[in-house]
Amino acid sequence: MLQTIQHDYPNTTMREQLLEAFAPTAVQLGHAQEAIDALDAYSGTASKPTLLYERAHAYQARISFLAPRRIIKRSSTNSLLPMKPSPLVPLCRS
Repeated sequence: MLQTIQHDYPNTTMREQLLEAFAPTAVQLGHAQEAIDALDAYSGTASKPTLLYERAHAYQARISFLAPRRIIKRSSTNSLLPMKPSPLVPLCRS
């Protein structure tokens, strides 16, 4: 939808408002990269706190989506046990 509006109305004065609505919606729908691309394409993002926040949120959503998940396997007793972590994937320490 954002691409359609940008194509039909390339010089719209509502670009910032469109991005404020589009970015969180895209993130909620699992399209964080689309939100990042749209926000990065707009030159005013760097000077608008709301858009900076939305871009940071989109990056956070993308990273958490791409982060490796711990693999769970079932033991013979049918209880869930975590598998031994891979040495290539660092574990987060809290």
